[in-house]
Amino acid sequence: MKKYIKWLCIAGCIPLTVFFPRVFGNRGYYLAAFIFCLMALGSVFASFEASQPNSLKLSVIAVLCALAIAGRAVFAAVPGVKPVAAIIIITGASLGPQAGFMRGAVTMLVSNFMFGQGPWTVWQMLAFGIAGMLAGFVFYRRDNWKKPAALAAFGFVEYMLVTGPVLDLSGIFAYTMPGRTSLSATLLAGLPVNLTAAVSTAVFMMILAKPIMKKLDRLIIKYGLD
Repeated sequence: MKKYIKWLCIAGCIPLTVFFPRVFGNRGYYLAAFIFCLMALGSVFASFEASQPNSLKLSVIAVLCALAIAGRAVFAAVPGVKPVAAIIIITGASLGPQAGFMRGAVTMLVSNFMFGQGPWTVWQMLAFGIAGMLAGFVFYRRDNWKKPAALAAFGFVEYMLVTGPVLDLSGIFAYTMPGRTSLSATLLAGLPVNLTAAVSTAVFMMILAKPIMKKLDRLIIKYGLD
């Protein structure tokens, strides 16, 4: 019953894309998209809570979040070069889609207490949460796929096609009227930044994947975190 209520609530948001622009003008598109993001985040958080993860798994996710937050802070002065996406993808590949999404969302929420909270926070939570979730779908419980080169290639493609464009979309809804022209212009303007971030993600993956996943595999086997 709860599952059907959740999907009915999500479907109920669809008319908002028509109603909000009529009431709030162009900003109505941004408000509707913002609510969609909140609904997506809320549904995954509720699903993770319903799975009743044990305290050790939550502790591992918290430590990985702290590691990514520290990495974002250390590389704050270098635009586009961050180990955040790499660590999030590693988490999803090792602990599953739900843990990967939680890891990405919580990292951006907490780190923005240092870098600044705003409407963009929800989009960042969604963008990096999706990165961890997709990594879980592709690599979770496929040990023979978890090679640094494969993870690096996945990180590059995922950032270029998903995380980067989702972050760019927040700018469309916040500052311009959604349309084909604004969409193309925004995505093209964000391409150099996304390319830099995607390359850095691949490089960090080659460096970090093997040592972090080795530690995680030991915890999974020893404490049954899988």
